Amino acid sequence: MNYQRRCCILLSFILALLFTHCTFEKGSTNRELAEILPAVSLFSHLVDSTISEKHAIDLAMEGCFAQEASNLHIRKCLAEAFQQWDEELNIIYKTLRTKLQSQGQKDALKASQLEWIKFRDLEYVFIESQFEGLEGSMYPNLIIQYKMEIIRQRTLQLKGYVDFHEIHFE
Repeated sequence: MNYQRRCCILLSFILALLFTHCTFEKGSTNRELAEILPAVSLFSHLVDSTISEKHAIDLAMEGCFAQEASNLHIRKCLAEAFQQWDEELNIIYKTLRTKLQSQGQKDALKASQLEWIKFRDLEYVFIESQFEGLEGSMYPNLIIQYKMEIIRQRTLQLKGYVDFHEIHFE
């Protein structure tokens, strides 16, 4: 995680604590709250813009989309991104395991991941059921995209845990 992102996360946390303190502090006035709100808003915007940077896989997929607009080409782009997100998930999972400090944490991660895999597989069945009986070349693209998003979200979730450990334990 880069230095700027760490600073933004830390500052947003500090401002959130300060805002909470001002909100619940006996005798705080609306004027005091009004003075802090612009700072909270500014740093929230900075954090959002820093944290919501697009992942390289998403950027590559968008670049692939820009090359050609046919459904077949889009399906190829989605399939490549799907594969890349799946590979990234495995890398991030392994990275997180190396950062966990106790066997209990590693066991909890493994149990969580096994349950997530069950969820993923059931969600895939549900996604496919939504498109039963529909004809058209765009529907396979939507199925791939919905499935990919499940893997993408899990990858980003685990990456958040990796970032947490890098901030607090390294």
